[in-house]
Amino acid sequence: MGFKCVHCSSEEYPIIKKKISGSGWVLFIVLILFCIPLCWLPFVIDSCKEEEMYCKGCGIKLG
Repeated sequence: MGFKCVHCSSEEYPIIKKKISGSGWVLFIVLILFCIPLCWLPFVIDSCKEEEMYCKGCGIKLG
């Protein structure tokens, strides 16, 4: 598979969670200041998000 948790040695595929990145928050603030109707865009654009991987077995953050 290519994934192995360093904590519990689980080889299951990790859980991937997406959250808004720092640049996404900056874009949100700029849009809220200058164009309120478009301030929701950073929450739906994938380039404004970062992925975090968590082990399915123990829940520890990988990477």
